[in-house]
Parts: sequence; structure tokens; C-alpha cells
Amino acid sequence: MRALFTVAIFVGSFLLFLIQPLAAKIVLPAFGGAPAVWNTSLVFFQSLLLGGYAYANWVSKHPRLRPLHLLIFGLAIALTFALGIGNSEALSIDPTQSGAPPAFQLILFLMSTVGLPYFLLSTGAPLLQRWFGTTSDPAATDPYFLYAASNAGSMVGLLAYPFLIEGMSGVATQAKGWAMGFGLLFALVAACAWFVGPPIQSTAQQEAEPLTRAQRLRWVALSAVPSSLLLGVTSYLTTNLASVPLLWIIPLSLYLLTFIIAFRRGMPPKSKAVSRWAALLIAPLALILALEATEPLVILGCIHLTVFFIVALASHSELAESRPPASRLTEFYLWLSVGGVVGGLFNAFVAPAMFPGTYEYPLALIAFLLLRTGVKTVWKVDLGWVFAAAAVTFLIGTGAVQMGIPPSQSRTAVTIGLPIILAFLAIDRPIRYGLSLGAVLVAVNLMGLNSPGRVLYAKRSFFGVHRILEGRTGEFRNLVHGVTIHGRQSKKTPDLPLTYYYPTGPIGLLLTSLKSQPSLSVGIVGLGVGSLAAYSRPQDEYTFFEIDPVVIEVANNPKWFTFVPNAKGQIKMVEGDARLTLGKAPAKSFNVIAIDAFSSDAIPMHLLTSEALDLYLTRIKDDGVVAFHISNRYLSLSKILTRLVDEKKLAGKYAYDTEIEDDERAKGKEASEWFVVARNEQSLDFLPKAMFSPIVGMDRAPLWTDARSNLLEAWEPD
Repeated sequence: MRALFTVAIFVGSFLLFLIQPLAAKIVLPAFGGAPAVWNTSLVFFQSLLLGGYAYANWVSKHPRLRPLHLLIFGLAIALTFALGIGNSEALSIDPTQSGAPPAFQLILFLMSTVGLPYFLLSTGAPLLQRWFGTTSDPAATDPYFLYAASNAGSMVGLLAYPFLIEGMSGVATQAKGWAMGFGLLFALVAACAWFVGPPIQSTAQQEAEPLTRAQRLRWVALSAVPSSLLLGVTSYLTTNLASVPLLWIIPLSLYLLTFIIAFRRGMPPKSKAVSRWAALLIAPLALILALEATEPLVILGCIHLTVFFIVALASHSELAESRPPASRLTEFYLWLSVGGVVGGLFNAFVAPAMFPGTYEYPLALIAFLLLRTGVKTVWKVDLGWVFAAAAVTFLIGTGAVQMGIPPSQSRTAVTIGLPIILAFLAIDRPIRYGLSLGAVLVAVNLMGLNSPGRVLYAKRSFFGVHRILEGRTGEFRNLVHGVTIHGRQSKKTPDLPLTYYYPTGPIGLLLTSLKSQPSLSVGIVGLGVGSLAAYSRPQDEYTFFEIDPVVIEVANNPKWFTFVPNAKGQIKMVEGDARLTLGKAPAKSFNVIAIDAFSSDAIPMHLLTSEALDLYLTRIKDDGVVAFHISNRYLSLSKILTRLVDEKKLAGKYAYDTEIEDDERAKGKEASEWFVVARNEQSLDFLPKAMFSPIVGMDRAPLWTDARSNLLEAWEPD
């Protein structure tokens, strides 16, 4: 019987984590890859999870509703098979054609396809654990060990989709397999219901012990902090350290692992001991955050992940230690779910609206320190310590600036070293330690002491934090997102496109070679600072398709960059996801379409599928070309494009510009990799043969479509 309940909970959680990436794959072509889409989806799934936990708590208190629950479960199975979640209806949806907001349309679609199954799946873990608590099994008095099985199922589902399922079949086949798994789960739940008995006497006695408001609030806080920290560390690692595709899997796997360890049977770790280790490691991590250190990559990545793991384990261990009797199990999980939603909503919506930078990551660390139990707080002394740490930081920082020390990691280390040591001395007083460390980080950010250059501008959007930095010499001005430079301009040669767009680079040679034509119509997906606008002539028309309004604002402001304001040709800006906005452009209207949009160090997947290429081909003229900017450190996207060219019997050429002269590098040129596609070989004859090579003999990857694509097939790190 115990094995039956364990398997049922494992399967339910496996399916619960599997449906989220599957649903994302279905809606991606129609709604695009904007962060607003993922934020909306996140809120949808978290809200349903919270609703499922609330429903499970209600049903567990009314045993007579058990048959009704099974009936609803059975109807959901029937609807899942009848309607199908892998149909192609989403692919034909155009959110821009409806008067309703796209977010509403997305929620409506998700609700009509995966809403009921996901809701019922979310009830599985708490409800089955509560049911197990009424059985005759010796472990029924403390069924929380089954929560470890639930998180194990979630982890397996998380890892199985990108590493196994995604590359094996298309969306329709995946959806059918998931529906069959849902049917299996129904059979398992029905079998478990057979063994459920009435509440035993000891449980009834335990229900007499009321839960306090303070206890509930602490459960919410202890679950909210790791939830917020999960999103914060993931965003920080993928933006500021390494834009490695699928890197988000590692923090989420560690997050689930902490639940497995904390709620396992036997001798789980003591929360106070783990909390002590976390407090010791947060101070050096705060120094790393202030330094904005990115090298050595592997060591720093391990430090971030280690601290996150220990903080999450400490929080979840305390939750496990403070768990109520089995009669309160479903309510306990309900409050944990509330905390998870609070943490997710804070990072997804509140933090981007409140903070100009990604401050939610260090803020979650400070919140954990404040939650630690310790000696009694002495507010006068504690606040005095906090003001002292902030004052020392301001004094040393102001002195460094007045002495003319240029921005560098060395200056930052000297500035904040002493204040962080001052905060660290109060490690045994949680309030004093947490607030002092927070005050130091706030002072560093307010003074801009941690920036690699002089910060001229900083603004945050759904897509991240954009900063305009001026280097030590003052010659170059860069638009920076995390550690990635999205554009550069020189004060000495303001009309010269730099970085990947240099005149002797692939895209520069391509556009220059086409100037023999009387006029050009060029469509560019991805704006940056508008470097490619420098190639336009008075008779040319350049249309930029850009999803981020902050980037559009920066590129059009001559105070920051002048490529667009000083362009000789006609420049148009179209805001929105490229698949949606480019689809509205007239057919055969462009001589060149340049795909230069980047997400996680590579072109977003939905811009590299067979259907996406079909769209581009309908928008270029008969002799037009599509140029893909595929420079990145982790993926070999040439394999994907070569397969697409073969599949559609097109012509393609490849350029990898790595041999850069010293004088060009000094002027601002960077290495770049481009892939050009046309309907026939004659349309590519204008390309310089010294730069562009035939694709004969290049590696091929499996065909990417909207229904089937897998980043692991292109994985090839430097």
C-alpha cells in the first residue's frame, strides 16, 4: 500500500512538471517569446497550483466528497482525450487580431487546454498524503516522507523533458503520451482511494491543537524566500555570469533536491546547523555580487549555486521540522504554496516595477538572514550598527572617487571590504547582520561603485536591465545587458559600426556588396544600438523589429547613440515579437532580412524553425537573402540552419570571421559568425568568396519545427 501511494504521488508530480514545458512549446509560435508571455504563464500555473492546494485542503476535511473528486478526475481524463492539448489550434492564433489583451488570450487558451488537468494534478500530492494518513500503515501518522517522493517525481519530469522527451517526438505525440500518463494516474488514485479509511482517533485529538497566525506567516515566509531566490539566482546566472541555454535547470533541480533531503525519512539535517553555514557563506557572496565578478566562470557559478542550495535547504529543513500533525497536512501545504506564489509574483512583477536593477537576488539573501533565529534583538544597537556600516561604505567610496581611482573590481573590493567585515562580525545577531549587509549593498549600488565603467544610463524592462557604460578612456560607449555588449559606438569615429557589424565583417561586407542596387529594403530583427543603420543610403529603407521598448528608446536618443538619428536612409521601428510583427509585413518586400535577435546568447528557438524560415522566405524578394547572426559560445546553430537549407532545397553560405587585425580590434571590431540563406545559388553570387564559404560538408542536426526542437542538438561549447 505504501508503494502504491508513493508511485501515485511520483507519477502525478512527474506529469505536473512535464505539462509546463509542453504547454510552453505549444503557445510559443503564436504568442512569441516575450518575457511577458512567460510571466503570464508563470502566474497562471502558480495560481492553479495554489487553487489545487486549497481544493485539496477542502476535500480532505469532507471525506464524503471523495467519490465526487474521483468523478471530476474521470471527466478531466475524458476531456483531455477528447479535446487534446497538442492540437494545432494555438499555432493559428494571432493575439494581435483580437481586441482582447494577449495576456487574457493566453490565459484563456491555457485554461481551455491544460487548466483542468493541471488543477487536478496539483491536488495529487497533498490529497494523497492526507489520504495515506488515514490508512492502517505504520507510517500513516507522519506521511510527510511522501513529499520527498513528490519532489523526486518533479525533478525527474524536469530533467526528462529537455534531455529525453523533447528531442524524440513532436508536440502532438508528446501530448498523447502525457494524456495516457494522466489516465494511468487516475487508475492509481482510484486504487489509493480504496485503502482510505475514516480519520483515526489520534488524528481527531491532534486536530484540537490550533495553528497560530505567527506560525502560518512563518511558513509563508520560509517558502517565499527560496522561491524568490530560485528565480533571482537563475536570472543572475543566465544574465550576468553565463548565458548558457538550459542553465535554469540546475537551480530548479537543486531547489527540488532540498525538499527531498529535508522531508526524507531518517535523519534529515538540522535547520540551525545548515542556517549557520548559509550565514557564513552569504558575506563572501555579497562581496562577489558587489564586484560583479564573472571570472573564473565555473568557480563563481559553483559559489552562487552552493549558497542558493544551502539557503533553500535551511529554509525547507525548518519547514519540515515545524510541520503539523497529519490532520493539518493539507493546510500546511496550502501555506507553502502561498509562499511560493508570493515569491514568484515578487520576482516576476513587483521587483521589475520597483527596482532599476536585479536587486531581488541579494534582497532574498538578506530576507533569509533576517528570518534566522538568534539572540534577542536590541534595536538601538542593531540600527546603530547598520548606520555605521552604511556610513563607512559612503566615506570610503567617496574618498576613492575624490582620489580619482577609476572604476574597477580592485576599487570596489577596497571600498566594501571593511564594511562587509563589520557586518560579518554580527553574524550571531540575525537582525544586525542582515540589515548591515543590506545597507552595504545599497550604498554600493547608490554610489555606482560596483560598475566596470561610468554608468550613464540604467533602466529595467521585462527583458532585463540595460545600462549604458563609458569605458576608462571615455572613447567607447556600450549598451550592456548583464555581461553581454549589445552595441558600441566610438566618440572618435561615430559613423563607424563596431563589434559584430564592422565594415570588414560578414554583415558589413554583405550590405556593402548590395550597394550596386539602386535602392535597398532591409528588415532587421533586433535593434541593439542601431549599428546597421549606418549602412543605409538616402534611397534605402531599413525596418527594425525590436521587442524591447527600452532598447528602442536608447537607440533613438542621440544623447546616447547616433547611428539611428544620423542614418541617411529611412528608418522604421516596429515593436513586438519578430514572428508576429514580421508576419504583418508585405510579401516580397525586403532585399535582406537580418535575424539579429538574441536570448541566452543565441537566437530564440522559435526564430530558427522550419515555419520561421518559411515566413522569412515569403517576405524577401525573389533574389533576396536571409542573414542569421549565430555568434555564441555554447551552440553550433550552423548545424540547424544547414539542415533547414537541405530540407527546403535552398542555397546557403557560412562566414566565421575570427581573424581580426590588431588595429581593427583596437577600433572596436569583434569576431562574428553569420549564415546566409537564399532561394538559389545565383542570389548569393554577390557575397565575397574570401569571407563566405559553401556549406558542403558541414554538420547537420535534426530538423527543427515549431512542434519539435531541442537546444541540446546544437550544444557545442567552446
